[in-house]
Amino acid sequence: MRPRAPRMLVSGLALTLLCIGSSALADDDDYHGGKTFKRIATIPNYLNNAVHGDLETALATTTVSEIVSATADGLTLVYTDSENNQIGFVDITDPSQPVPAGTLPVSGEPTSVAVLGDDYALVATNTSEDFVNVSGNLDVVDIATRSVIREIPLHGQPDSIDISPDGRYAAIAIENERDEDIIVDGVEGGLPQFPAGYVAIVDLVGGVDDWDVRNVDVSGLSS
Repeated sequence: MRPRAPRMLVSGLALTLLCIGSSALADDDDYHGGKTFKRIATIPNYLNNAVHGDLETALATTTVSEIVSATADGLTLVYTDSENNQIGFVDITDPSQPVPAGTLPVSGEPTSVAVLGDDYALVATNTSEDFVNVSGNLDVVDIATRSVIREIPLHGQPDSIDISPDGRYAAIAIENERDEDIIVDGVEGGLPQFPAGYVAIVDLVGGVDDWDVRNVDVSGLSS
């Protein structure tokens, strides 16, 4: 029987696939809902850099796998590699034997990714010059063709993205991270610092070219 859709733990060296199974530890059932995790496979992420190149170069290239999302059919993983301004793909048709499926350059440093159905990977990228001159994009990736089919400007530095359960919108946290080396009111790295962050909502209605962005001001909530 095929295990349920894998949950992923990531590190700078490898992707680890976990399956969810029933717990045999009665003492933990109430807390864990009767579920436990079991590692079923690990794949060194540097192998993905060798799909379109040579292994020696891949071994010499620093690479990371940070945020991971899966297609709805549970057959493909997409992860961010901020070190190389790219995303990676892993074929998990057989979860116990994951296969590297290559990488794709994106418009900046990918900070997060979320997959919409089986068709699109929505990649938040940071293209900021510094802490004040902030910018970013939402790269829409066609998973079938492994290509970026649209770059949607976000006008700020994105941090994370998630898609609503009904697939009608994506919410993106625009962090505009603080400079921890400057002094604000006597505090190193203190707040407030500008520009302020906000939430960007992308309405996933119609074709990709029809998607619009709405910005939500969240300044002042901390007080």
